[in-house]
Parts: sequence; C-alpha cells; structure tokens
Amino acid sequence: GARVDASEAVRLYALRAEFWCCRGIARLPLGETEASIEDCTEAIKLDPRSAEAFATRGKAFLKMGDLRGAVVDSQAASELNKLVPEVWDTLAAATLDLGRPEDAAVAASNALELNPLLADAWATRGGAKLDMFDLAGCEADCTEALRLNPSSAAAHLNRAGARYDAGDAQGALLDCEEASRLRPEEALVWARRGRVKVALGDFEGARADLDEALSRDDGLVEAWTFRAEARRLGGDPTGAIEDCNKALALRPDYAAALSTRGQAKSGFQDHAGAIQDCKEAQRLDPPSLQLKKSDWTHMLSYTKIEPRQAINSLEAALEGDPHANSPADSAEKLRQALARAELAGGVPDELLERGRAQLEAWRTVVEDIGALEAEDAEARKEAARRLGELGDGSALHALGRVVACDKDRHVRYSAMEALGRLDRREALEILDAAIQRAEKHKDKSGVAIAQCAKFEIMHLRRGIQELLAGKPSSTANEVCEAALRRLDMRHP
Repeated sequence: GARVDASEAVRLYALRAEFWCCRGIARLPLGETEASIEDCTEAIKLDPRSAEAFATRGKAFLKMGDLRGAVVDSQAASELNKLVPEVWDTLAAATLDLGRPEDAAVAASNALELNPLLADAWATRGGAKLDMFDLAGCEADCTEALRLNPSSAAAHLNRAGARYDAGDAQGALLDCEEASRLRPEEALVWARRGRVKVALGDFEGARADLDEALSRDDGLVEAWTFRAEARRLGGDPTGAIEDCNKALALRPDYAAALSTRGQAKSGFQDHAGAIQDCKEAQRLDPPSLQLKKSDWTHMLSYTKIEPRQAINSLEAALEGDPHANSPADSAEKLRQALARAELAGGVPDELLERGRAQLEAWRTVVEDIGALEAEDAEARKEAARRLGELGDGSALHALGRVVACDKDRHVRYSAMEALGRLDRREALEILDAAIQRAEKHKDKSGVAIAQCAKFEIMHLRRGIQELLAGKPSSTANEVCEAALRRLDMRHP
C-alpha cells in the first residue's frame, strides 16, 4: 500500500522531503492526523517550498480544529502553487469557521474556478453566503453541492440555514433531518435541527435535540442560545436567561444570545435590562438582526417615544383590535405599548396601572381560547365568560365561533352575554345572526339573551327593561339584570 511504500522510502531516503510528505499524505485518510502533521513538518524543514506539504498539513490542522494553523499553511501553499483547488477549499473552510465569510467566499470561488466539480467548495461557499445573508445564493450553491455529492451533510446544513432564515422552516427541517442521518455524531447538526423545531412550535422536540447537542458539546454557543429560545417560547423565561448567560460566558459578543436574553427579560417587565441587551446585540450584529426582525427590535424605539404618543398607544392597545387573530395578539400589542409608556415618562399612573391589570388578565387568554374547544360544556361556558371580562376586541372571533357553532345552548348563551360585555359595535352583526338562528329554532331564551347583549352594546337601558317586562326565562332574566348593573356602573 501507499503507506508501506512511503515508510520504506523514508528509511532509504530520509533526507528527501517528498517522501516525508508522501507518508504524511497517506496517514491523513487513516485518521493519523497528528502523525501526518509531524511528517509534513519534517518535509517543510527539508524543503520550505513544498506546496504539497503545506497543503497537507493545512488540511490536517483543519481536521484537528486548529483553524489559524490551517489558514497559515493553506495561504503558504497557495502562494507557492495557486493552481491546486483543494488548497483553496481548505482555506475557505478554515476562514469560514473563523467568522470571515467574505474571505471564505473568495477562496471557495478560486477553488471552483480550478475545479467546478468540487462539491465541498460549493458547500463551503454556500455557508459563506449564508453568513453574508445571501440566502438565494446559499441555497443555489448548496443545491449544486448536493447534485455533485448527495451525501454532503455540510450542504444540507447550510441550505437548512438559508431556508430557515427565508421563512421555510419545513424545508429547513427536511435538510436538517438528512444532515442528522449523515452526521449523527456532530453536535451542530442536532443544534440546528432544534432551532428549526423551535420555529415550528415543537418546543418539546427542540429541547430534546438541543439537550442531545449539549451532551455532545457543552461548549457549543449556538445550542445554548437555541435552547434558551425554546425555553422562552415554551413559557420558561428564567431558564431562557440561564441558558443565555451560559452562551454569553462562552462568547460574550454573541448577538443572538443577547437578543434572546433581552426578550426573556422583557417577559419579566425588566425593560431597562431588555433594552440594554438588545442595543448591544444590534451594535454587534446589525445585518443579522435587521434580517430576522425579532420582536424585541421594537423595544429599541421605546426611549425615543413622546409621552403623548405613549398615552395614545397604550389607550389604543387597551381598546383591543377587533381584527386581531386572537386575544393573544392584542395582549402582545398591549405588552409593547405598556413597555413604551413605562419608559417614556409622563404617562398617568392610573393608565399604567390599568394597562398592567389588563395584561395580567390576559395571561390566561391562550388557555381560555383552548378551553372553548373542551369536551366539558361547563369549561367552555366558563372560558366564554372570562373572554367577555377581558374587554378585548380580538375576542370577537373566538366568541363568534362559539355563538354560531357550539352544540350546547348554555355555552352559546354565555358567549352571547360575553359579546355584550365586550361593549363593541363590531359584535352587533354576530348577535343579529344569533337572533335569527334562535328564532328559527324557537329558542326564546336565546333570542332574549342576544337582544340583551345588543342593547348593552348600544347602552339602551330601556330596551333591556322592556325585555325584563316581558318576563323571559330565568336564565335570560339573570342576564338582563346583570347587563343593567354593568350599564349603571359604566354610565351612572
């Protein structure tokens, strides 16, 4: 074999550099990386102009993780012989891992000019383009790499990153699944797959993947940061901050960890700490943060808002948005408006307290929406009642579905009353339709309750009083009396 011949040649011609280099080359694919470095070093001592020895030692340094050594040797090899594509490929991979994507892209392009069939160079250039936020370019290069070599885990992983940043989380997951099949021993593969699962809302699956990544490499900053995001979105801001702190202990200038910690701090109403983290993250990595447009970037404008703007914003948020997708959407708008108001100064304490109280009430909104689908009718009825108490226009969508579709009439009654309590004219159309359905089914209580809700929205005490005079059912009677009491409180 090549190794036996090289060893014998060294014994006979120990003073000839090419034979030391030959044995170094033979040892590298056998996994004898340190021995390969030693042989190439001996060859370089004998012939400081041996481009092949520098190139081989550079590749060995890259395998060992000595990125700076790989760069130095690859640059030396390229200066001695610019026509070896593998040298440029090694230089590209090392500079990319050192966080120099522009240099990596140039080196990879040099490799591809010499050999356009070099799949690794396509994959590396794709990774460089990903770091420079050229998502389309990254996907194109990685797709070409996979055409040449379908088993390129690096190409799958880089393309997954481009698809993730472009909003194609499902496509990114497919690439991550393939990368994990090809390279299951690599922690980064598990970390990237965990990040994609976070985007897809699979927080439990994400935690499992990220725990696996950290068990393989607890120094992987990305894994700590992605797990922090999974914990934050999964309702564990304390754990998110802990994971971000671990990431930042490893790499204090990691913008993604700072931004995630900022969002987690915001969840604790620590707006000053959140803004400090977010500003530092933006300073460190403005292109990335501009691309991802994370929610916390809105916080960077809080310190610039005028008091009157803050008051108007908070009052609008307290009204709720009838066109929002869910009460949770309105809750997020209120959270941001409250944060702005607290930092702006000059906002009345009474308005701030009202905002805090409403935000606290909204913390159960997601559970209430889910409870509207519960099998137990009492649970659905109670959820509808709580949604009415929120006073949020976005609850119209959820309550309207209950009024139109729930099979239990008492749940429908509760949702009708809740619509009246919301005191929003957008609900009148929903209630008109409810009255028509109730009349069709000869449901006198349903007609009375829907009419009462309409009158409450329109602030017509006389209308409710006339309903009571008509002696409706005991259920409708209770609803009407409660509506009158609420109107008395609103308009004494």
